[in-house]
Amino acid sequence: MSVHILKADRDTDLYAVWSTSSDWPLSAEHVGTRSEILALLSPYDGDEQGATEERLARADECGTSAQWSWSDADGIYGPPYYGSWDDPEPLSTQEDPIRRDRLGAYLAEWLERQAAETEEQT
Repeated sequence: MSVHILKADRDTDLYAVWSTSSDWPLSAEHVGTRSEILALLSPYDGDEQGATEERLARADECGTSAQWSWSDADGIYGPPYYGSWDDPEPLSTQEDPIRRDRLGAYLAEWLERQAAETEEQT
């Protein structure tokens, strides 16, 4: 399973820890502001102190912490990386594929659904 940090859009402080196996955020806890994601993941940096900060910096710069692209499978290495601002491939979701430029709206809707499901369970 590959897990990357995706930034919702260039101007919004919203990030998701995105699983390429499930094709959505790992959980509602894994969607939040930069400081929330940093606090959540930094304890797992282990010997690679600062790894989460580096991943967030890549997400700030190009929209994703990923360092691979779909074309890597075809032996063509390099950008656009999975989930980057320039990635022409839709981000797959189990509901519908979404374009990269719709990620912010998708995450907001996804968080609302998660909150509604949690409220129903209580």
